[in-house]
Amino acid sequence: MRKQLIQGLHLVRDPENPKLVSLNTDKVYVWQITHQTKGTPKVGNLAVVETKKGQQHIIILDIVDAPKDERWHRAAIKFENRQTHHVAVQKQFEQYLAQYRVTK
Repeated sequence: MRKQLIQGLHLVRDPENPKLVSLNTDKVYVWQITHQTKGTPKVGNLAVVETKKGQQHIIILDIVDAPKDERWHRAAIKFENRQTHHVAVQKQFEQYLAQYRVTK
């Protein structure tokens, strides 16, 4: 079986008002789908992934097959069968897809 990766964007909270959440579009990050990852990935849904700051939610941007010589990536923990409940974040994600992606 070929190794699969997910590409995603972090959700970030405003340090002054933690209830405000936005999408960090500065960089697309990559995580590995392992045999221990729970659920099924779907573009636009949330995933819980391992980061330098612990486990965090991301929005799945793409699911790709890894090249054979691909280096190691942190693991995706689980895929959630839901999108973010933050309307502003969902709009940011849709705008990001429209601006940077031809298809999806």
